[in-house]
Amino acid sequence: MISKTAIRLTTMAAALGIAVFAPATASAASSVKDETIRAYMHDGHATFKGHGEHLYACDEAFDGDTIVAKLWVDGKLRAKVEDENGAAAGCGHFDDAIKDGTKVAVQVCHKEDGSCSGRVYGTA
Repeated sequence: MISKTAIRLTTMAAALGIAVFAPATASAASSVKDETIRAYMHDGHATFKGHGEHLYACDEAFDGDTIVAKLWVDGKLRAKVEDENGAAAGCGHFDDAIKDGTKVAVQVCHKEDGSCSGRVYGTA
């Protein structure tokens, strides 16, 4: 037969276990807000990373043309960044500070002819 003291100790240990693990679960859920948004064209793409609010323009063709990434915040153009070197030496980069949860959109454009992709929406 189990004593009342053993039942109480088991119940207290279980309660402590839940209290110890609850904060870890809550912090893991909060990191889900950081999203990556991409817009594509035939010779490049734009990427926005919600964690740190980074915008990238990546030119993927050695054709002498320029890829432009645009960042829209709450429906207004906030930033543009360019990459004109094909696939060499990385992407153009812009670092911003945007409040978490803000609605954003990215768009990629071809500078020479002015053509652009549609906007791809997400949150910062």
